[in-house]
Amino acid sequence: MRLSEHNNFNTTTEQFSAINRYVIYCRKSSESDERQIQSLGDQMTTLVPFATSKGLLIVGEPLQESKSAKIPGRPVFDRLIEMIEQGFANGIILLNPSRLSRNTMDTGKVIYLMDQGKLQEVVTPYQTFKNNPYDKFMLNLLCTQAKLENDNKSVNVKESLKLKAERGVFPGKARPGYINNHDKPQGLRDISAHPIYFPLMRKLIDLALTGNYSVEKLVVEANKLGIRSSNSKGKPLCKSWMHRLLRDPFYTGRFIYVGRLYKGNHPALMTDEEFNLLQDIVDGRAKGRQQKHDFALNGIIQCGECQYCVTAERQIRKYKNGNSQVFGYYHCTKKGHNLCSQPYIRDTNLEGQVIAEFSQLELMPEFAEIALEALEEVKEKDNTVNRSSYEALQSALDGVNKRINNLVALKISPDNSDGSLLSDLEFETEREPC
Repeated sequence: MRLSEHNNFNTTTEQFSAINRYVIYCRKSSESDERQIQSLGDQMTTLVPFATSKGLLIVGEPLQESKSAKIPGRPVFDRLIEMIEQGFANGIILLNPSRLSRNTMDTGKVIYLMDQGKLQEVVTPYQTFKNNPYDKFMLNLLCTQAKLENDNKSVNVKESLKLKAERGVFPGKARPGYINNHDKPQGLRDISAHPIYFPLMRKLIDLALTGNYSVEKLVVEANKLGIRSSNSKGKPLCKSWMHRLLRDPFYTGRFIYVGRLYKGNHPALMTDEEFNLLQDIVDGRAKGRQQKHDFALNGIIQCGECQYCVTAERQIRKYKNGNSQVFGYYHCTKKGHNLCSQPYIRDTNLEGQVIAEFSQLELMPEFAEIALEALEEVKEKDNTVNRSSYEALQSALDGVNKRINNLVALKISPDNSDGSLLSDLEFETEREPC
């Protein structure tokens, strides 16, 4: 294979003979690292020996890109068109016409270049399209067929996802607290509660329902518990993620897909009543079970004179020497039409009276047994949350350590698959903590 020394395609056409000059073009559909039908490396392995065996004159470096051809706007393809328009090349070598275009606009550009005589051949290992009416028609037909296949695939995928939603399975990535069951056969895959993150999410929802936590504080608590987002890197939740989670009906056992609410098969994390209360808290219409101060008797006793609730508050007394002292008081809310004459009372005095009254009572053995069982359930729930939080944080730590080790290996190894090392800037960027 003969390679031209001219890498700048502003060269005039007078420097070239009438021999066709070809550019190798390779494309894979996805910008991710997922496997393709034929990757860029596989295409190069096929096309380079083919061009050599045919004695084709290759100019410039082979063009490669990872970009879908469904819509216009491929940078490398646009560069290919520019090379042909400026006379740097007049032939294209590629695996098959579907690699060239899957949309009418790009197909039209290629055919128009042939109409102008600037593009003489489109060569594949299986067929050559010359600049004549029949070959141009066949090239246009094959590119249009690729577009039809793409359009049909889109329709079939959308219909399949809609049917999946109607079966009660959310057609997407599971929310934090849940897991996609990829180990099940195709068509039977669903979403279930994650053994570690589900109780952690319930703990987070309980905190949110108190009304004592802003979105920013919930983010801090989520990160303390070890809850991670559902993206591929499992990064800690951020404020925007938390807003979406608090608004998402997914946690009530339902989900929204294409503007429609579906009943899901996955277990609910909270009730409809809790979800509605949570929306009021987020919107500022309610304060949940918020208490401004931690008083033992606040909201559970009534005034003996007017029968209205007794509330509590703290007062700070500042002294001239700069010191201060905090005092707690209980008092009647005095919301009745008749003024209540009951005065303030120190919290220690009222709580002492209650303790004295309780000390005269005897706890029934049956009730004590029930109470102990309830406390054991609460204790076990807290232990489960603590264990899950530890496992989640350990899993996140293992993932970060694995990424760092891979980055270090990629930085220092001379045997990378693409033959290049990470730059210092790329290395420092990638090793930033999640």
